Amino acid sequence: MTQSNSPKAVSLEIFRHLFTALCEEMGATLKRASFSPNIKERRDYSCALFDFSGAAVSLGDHMPVHLGAMPMSVEAALAEIGELAPGGHSLFE
Repeated sequence: MTQSNSPKAVSLEIFRHLFTALCEEMGATLKRASFSPNIKERRDYSCALFDFSGAAVSLGDHMPVHLGAMPMSVEAALAEIGELAPGGHSLFE
């Protein structure tokens, strides 16, 4: 078995696509539920997943200009609210 088709490589690709699909689905749901023309028509939003420490796990490709500031915004918000409890989560707008 080569390195490229090892179980770890396959699992990594499965989870990479899963997390990307989650970000895309978050964006699609936001667009459907929104009343704002900025979101519905201009797609002026971005969705991403971060781990408990604030590191980016997956980024949607909605509005790339937002993605540069997201890691710093999440880091600042986590510094403000403190450590999340096990199983905890936060949603940032």
